[in-house]
Formats: sequence, structure tokens, C-alpha cells
Amino acid sequence: MSDDIKKGLLGIVVDETEVSKVMPEINSLTYRGYAAQDLCEYCRFEEVAYLILNKDLPNSIQLKKFEKEERNDRELSKNLYEIIKNIPKKSHPMDVARTAVSVMGLEDTETSDSSPEANMRKALRIFAKTPTALAAFYRVRSGKKIIKPKKTLSFAENFFYMCFGKVPQKEIVKAFDVSLILYAEHSFNVSTFTARTITSSLSDIHGAITGAIASLKGPLHGGANEEVMHMMNKIKKPENALKWIKNALK
Repeated sequence: MSDDIKKGLLGIVVDETEVSKVMPEINSLTYRGYAAQDLCEYCRFEEVAYLILNKDLPNSIQLKKFEKEERNDRELSKNLYEIIKNIPKKSHPMDVARTAVSVMGLEDTETSDSSPEANMRKALRIFAKTPTALAAFYRVRSGKKIIKPKKTLSFAENFFYMCFGKVPQKEIVKAFDVSLILYAEHSFNVSTFTARTITSSLSDIHGAITGAIASLKGPLHGGANEEVMHMMNKIKKPENALKWIKNALK
């Protein structure tokens, strides 16, 4: 046995993915071979979600079926709503998402079925319910009444509606749709690796997603965006940027 211990995974190839490819050298990102720029311009988030799950973009019939299933799965159980109401209001939204998905796993009637078909159904339920849980927590934290999901609205429109009670202008919805698309898939990152590690023991999909969310929260991963937001709030004005950076580098 070799005494050469490789700490960490820097430079170690664990596996490969065909879902997406990040190519920073040419400023390009592809999902299933489709350029992210084209997907942002011509597709809604639901179409891209279908693409990632099913390996190709949907035709009109497939999209209609996918949207119907997603919209029918948005509602949370009474139990989960009560749990969200009792979560400390200062809790981090990522912790709320993690907790909500864990509870979904306890409630899902197919939890013990890890067949590809069941996992696809469970993935869609997680996809549909997580925004509802986050919006419900936002309302509770703000001291407002929870707004239930509306089946007549798109994924992006419904999230705005559940948070604020109304759907904003089309330009804002489109901007949010684009943001969702760009965050949908980023190759074999640390949260994906975490999920893969969990499923390698044949654990269930809810456990894998719960672990992945915990990993995503970290400031060296998804939490980095939150740190940027805090940084921008501290800088406040463009003319303060250089001074702030110099102080940060000291």
C-alpha cells in the first residue's frame, strides 16, 4: 500500500458528467450540449429543467405534461406548513430548504422505492415543492400570511406570487427565469459530489438532496453569492469599491 496520501481532491478525477460542461476559457456553459446563452434567450426554466432530467428539450406535448405534473405537486402537507411556521425566523433560507426536503422524504409514499422511475417522480416533487417551502418561510419570517401556490402560473411567476401576492412585469419574470436557468446545473461541483457520495451507498434521493443543500450553503460554494451580496451592501457606491478592496486585501 502506498504511503503517498493525497489530501483533498484537487486534481483528482473522480468521474465525468454529460449533464453540463463549464468552459471558462471560452466563456461557455452547456447543458446537455445546448449553449446556456441560447437556453436563456429561447427557453423558460421549466423547459431547461426537463432537458436536464430527460436529456433533451421537450416537444409541446411533453412540456405540457411536465408542467401539469409540476404544478400539481407544488402544494405542501399541512404538517410541513406547521413545521415551517415554527422554524426560528432568523434561520438561513438554505437551512429551511434542507429541513423541508428532509421532511418531504419522511412524507413521500415512495421513499423506499429507489427505482429510476420512482426517483424521477420524487425529483419532480422536490423540484415543485421546494419553492413553496421557501416562499412560505419568507412570508412567516415577514409576519405575513402564507400564500398557497397557484396552478395557473409558471414556475417563476408562482414563486413571485407566493412571496409577494402578485406577479411582476414580464421583464422581471424573464430575468428571474434566466437566473434560474443559469443556476440550474454547474457540472460536477461539490454539492453534486456530495449527492453522488450519499447515493453511492444506495441511500434515498431525499437524503442525497438534503446533503447536497447543506454542502451548497457553504461560502466556498453556493454561499459565495451571498457573500458578494453582503460585500456590495457594504460598498454601497461605485466610488467606494477601490477603497473597500484595498482594505480587504490588507
